[in-house]
Amino acid sequence: MKNFSLFLSLFLSTLSNHSAGTIPLAFIFIIIYFIFNKKNIYISAKKIMILTISIIFILIHSILFKFNILTYTPANEFIDSFEKNFYKYVILAFYIFILSIVIQYEKREILIKILSFILIIHITSFIIQFILVYLTGYYFDFIYPITHEHSRYLLYGVESSISIYRCTGLFVEPSTYSISIFTILLSLKSLGCKNNKLFLITFLTMILSLASISFILILLYYLLKILKKIKLSYLITSILLLISLSYYSQNSFIKTQFDKINNTSSIRFNLVHVIFDRDIDLLITGSGLYGIEKEIMDGTKASCNEDNSCSTELVNRKYATPNDSGLLFYTFIKFGFISIIILYFICYPFLKNYRKMSYFTCILLTKIQFAFPLFWIFILILRRKDSNENTHCS
Repeated sequence: MKNFSLFLSLFLSTLSNHSAGTIPLAFIFIIIYFIFNKKNIYISAKKIMILTISIIFILIHSILFKFNILTYTPANEFIDSFEKNFYKYVILAFYIFILSIVIQYEKREILIKILSFILIIHITSFIIQFILVYLTGYYFDFIYPITHEHSRYLLYGVESSISIYRCTGLFVEPSTYSISIFTILLSLKSLGCKNNKLFLITFLTMILSLASISFILILLYYLLKILKKIKLSYLITSILLLISLSYYSQNSFIKTQFDKINNTSSIRFNLVHVIFDRDIDLLITGSGLYGIEKEIMDGTKASCNEDNSCSTELVNRKYATPNDSGLLFYTFIKFGFISIIILYFICYPFLKNYRKMSYFTCILLTKIQFAFPLFWIFILILRRKDSNENTHCS
């Protein structure tokens, strides 16, 4: 029962697009696990201190935002969602507190087994969608019946002569799918899991999702391996991959991917420019936990052309969406240069571990948010003590 509760809690934590509902449920199941296993768990004073600091941090930002003690005007959507976000952050803080104890004391083999099974569930859902949509043209949407939000599996914003579908698995977007399963994979590798077949299938579905971030992450993953210790196999693989990309650059599939990247690059650069052009106080402290400037958020919203045609999300957008610009940059938007201190304390236990810092660097470049429990599962696993043993996981 306790292992099943832990599985449900961790599985719900990986569903990044449903955090409003899944975080409370994940919290309930981790409490059930904690009750069944409390005799084998010790709560240290250090962990209680970290929880206390986290709650104080949330409360200070809540007071500043609620009573408008800010140097900017926040966007209306942040004002409207303040109470919901406040409760979510508080629950998340307590969830991370309990999860940190569980991950520290639970057996490595059990964590590997549970996370492997969760990864297989996500991959299987993706493969089902992929086979169905390419054989029949029907896309089996796992998300819509639950959230009433259609998955974004069609390719928008570029022209293509071939039918292309971007499967999303149990997520709304293919990029979120790729980032999430990549985070789970790195968590497993950090625990010492050694299952090359599972890792290969994970990379394959990331590529088949056609998310631009998938290609970037896989190339970065191997590049960081090369920088650590140049092995002939990694070098040959990377060179062949680059040659293949160059050779097939005129192929309609590859050309579509490059067109998609080009169409979004300008609004991403515009966002970077406006963020670094902020007043000095916002550069130091950021906009805070609960909001971002109204003028920036207004610039991220698409509007129709004069003929009311809205064929692409890029129509008349000045800036990219802040939370789509990578965790590192998004953290800077929210906390300014203070984010450097926050990131330092997060990765301090594994700062001198090249492998773990490489994994951490990869995830910082994705759009996974610090409000996603999956991110903290990954961090807490990185903070576990190193193990020299490898474990085969099925």
